[in-house]
This record gives sequence, C-alpha cells and structure tokens, in this order.
Amino acid sequence: MARIYDRPDLDQVASGKPLYVTGALPPAQALDPYEGRLQIHNAIGTCAARQVGGDELPPGTRIYVDDQAHEVVIAWPGYVEKAAPIPNAGFEDGITGWSPGAGWSVTTNNAIAASRSAVYQRNGGASVISSVARYPVIPGAAIHAQCQVRQGASSASNAGAAVRLEFRNADGEIVATADGNYVMSASKNAVYPSNVMALPPAGAATVNVAGVGVRHRENKDVWIDSFSWDHEIASVGLARPRAFALTIEVRDSAGRVAYWTGAIGEYLIYLTSRLYPIDAPEERIALSPTIVGFVHRNQIVPAESEDLFKFGPSITGFVHRGEAIGYPVERMVLGPSITGFLHRGQPTGRPDDPFNLRPSITGFIHQTHPSVSPAERALLSPTITGFVHA
Repeated sequence: MARIYDRPDLDQVASGKPLYVTGALPPAQALDPYEGRLQIHNAIGTCAARQVGGDELPPGTRIYVDDQAHEVVIAWPGYVEKAAPIPNAGFEDGITGWSPGAGWSVTTNNAIAASRSAVYQRNGGASVISSVARYPVIPGAAIHAQCQVRQGASSASNAGAAVRLEFRNADGEIVATADGNYVMSASKNAVYPSNVMALPPAGAATVNVAGVGVRHRENKDVWIDSFSWDHEIASVGLARPRAFALTIEVRDSAGRVAYWTGAIGEYLIYLTSRLYPIDAPEERIALSPTIVGFVHRNQIVPAESEDLFKFGPSITGFVHRGEAIGYPVERMVLGPSITGFLHRGQPTGRPDDPFNLRPSITGFIHQTHPSVSPAERALLSPTITGFVHA
C-alpha cells in the first residue's frame, strides 16, 4: 500500500519553487525556417526538453533548451528537398543547435575554421557533444559522417576526439553509436579528419551526428569543427501551412518535471454529425447537421509529480449546435440549437494561484427552439441571449 510519506521529494524541497513552463508559440509559415521559445521558471541546474505528445512536427525539427536564456527552443529549417542539414555545423552561432556534455564549450581561441570551434577542456574521461537535429533513418542505407579535429598540445594518446553517429529509437533513446577514428596525436597545431560510416541498426528510428572528446591525462584543449555527412531524407521543413498540437516535457538537474501543452498556430478540431428527424406525423421536422468547432490553448504546470494544475486557457472558442426533442420516446433532451462562447484570459503567472484569471473578452450567445411534442407541455418561443464583457 502506498503511503503519502513514501512519495518522492520532488517540488517539496524546503523553500523551493515549483518548476513550470509558460509562453505561446508563434504560427509557422510554409517554406520558411521556424523558431519558437517557451520560458522555463525556477529550474535547478541545466534542463532537457522533449516532445511527449501531440502531432508529428516537420522533419528536421529540433527541440532543445537554451540554458542561458532558460528557454525551450522548437525550431526547424526552411523547406528543402533531398537534404538533412546539420544546423550550426561549424559552431559560428555558438552552442546553438548542440547539446554539450561536461567539458564542452565554444571558443574563438585557436579555432579550426572561421572564427569559432567547439573545445573540450578540463574534463577527464569521455564526453559527448550532440547535434539536436535528428532525422529519420533509411533502413539499409549507410551513413558517412566527418568532422575536423585539432588534438592540440597534449602528448600522444593522452587526449583526442572523434566524430560519432547516434542512432535513437522512437522515444529518442540511444540504441547504438558508431565512432570514427580518434585523432589522438598531432604536431605543430595540425588538424586531422575523423570519419565514420555505419548502417542503421535494428530498432533505430532517427540519427544525429555528435563529437566525442576523451582525456586520459593532461588538461590541454582539444578542438572539433566542420561537421558534415551524406545522409539525406525526402525533405525537411514545412511545405504547406498547418498548425501543430504538442506537449513538451522539461526536466531539470534535480529530476523535477514540468509540462507545457499548446499549439503552433491556431489548432482546430471539427466534428460533424447529423441528428435524426423527429418522429411526429403532424410535424415532420428535419434537424440540421450538428457542427462543433473547438479552439483551445492552455499551459499545464505540475505542482507535484502526480498533481497537475492548469493555468487556464489563454484562448478558447466553442461553437455548438445541439439537439431538439420530438416525443419522449425519442430519449432526447431539449438543448440549445446554437451556442457560441469566446473567452480570452491571461494567467497571473503565479503557480500558487493558477485560477486567478483576468478575462479580457467574454462573449456568449444562446438560442433555443420550442418543443414540438405535446408531451413536453411547453411551446417555447425562440430565445436569444447575448452577453459581452470586457
């Protein structure tokens, strides 16, 4: 039997504030590169983010955390056919597009190409810097990848680096890796390539490039730069305008988890059905098709691992055409035939007071129709009610 005092001490840290995520993602334009950001609040240490629900995003989508800005980044490249680009392959945009392990950073000191390179410093053992751009694998198609390595001033075999391919399953977990040749010796600040070629293993859904730094002794720098590969997929980016629903999970270094649920663009769901006509010989009335439209954007923040509370909808629209009743044997309930509702609200931003919303615009329209069965004992006149609040 579970006991309440056996629960994990997630956000119940003394004086600790809960981890949560806020913000709205902008709509995406067809053919163009996309980037949207969400704000992370009260994170402990570095964070990781991943999609755990919603629609499949365009090929080439990257979801990662900008730890300096404390933001989740959702991005994909402009639409291109027959490509699988490695964003920021030469680190000219800093660490953007890469997930660095311990010891990895970007420097302008002694760069291999252009003005910046990734550098492995002051860390023992092995550490990985991975591109966050993951692409579907093509079963049976080998992938060749390369990067440039400057081993630096370390003695031979003391430190070095190599290119790596990381194969992941549908959940984003690594199922296999393939490393290129390790550049462990150099002289006169020379630069050498590291190359790898590998076939996707069973269970692999996506692949990304990475670099591996290793240090057995000494604390001298090792540089990598200029990643490239020959992997291609049918296309990357967004070819046609559309919206996407998604749920993002954010986890900080303390193991706490927060979720954000929303959409890129205005996400609509339409349901249609046709009601049955009333079975009254004297009043054959055919009902119009029911049309329901729904728009919803919200943010969900976990107060604890098992308790989720809602900040509330930021935009909600609802349209409903409902049922009417003939005779009681129809087992139908008289309801509104036309109902419209629009609500715009803004959360207070305080996780301890999530329901204190400030509606800016609220509209409500209601119309009913008369009952058509004598058994209902009422002949109702059409009623129209309108309400607007600002």
